[in-house]
Amino acid sequence: MVKEMPKKVLVKEVIFFNILCTSLFVCMELICHVYFQIQRLQVALGEQSKMAMLSQQQCERLKNERILCRICFERDICIVLLPCRHHVLCE
Repeated sequence: MVKEMPKKVLVKEVIFFNILCTSLFVCMELICHVYFQIQRLQVALGEQSKMAMLSQQQCERLKNERILCRICFERDICIVLLPCRHHVLCE
């Protein structure tokens, strides 16, 4: 059975629940905003990780190219060409 409430108390409760619902709605909006920000940052982090890995691989490749023979690409450079003095060949 529904209990009769004075109008003043009923108005206060309606106002309280209205404020509570508004606060919950604002909290939900904030949670959604934070969730989408986290997703965006995770995607950006994944892209940065890929770029860092590619940069590291490229750096290693360039290091190897600097010291490997330009003909066989297997052994280290140890011969200088004259008269240009390019140091590009192995034995």
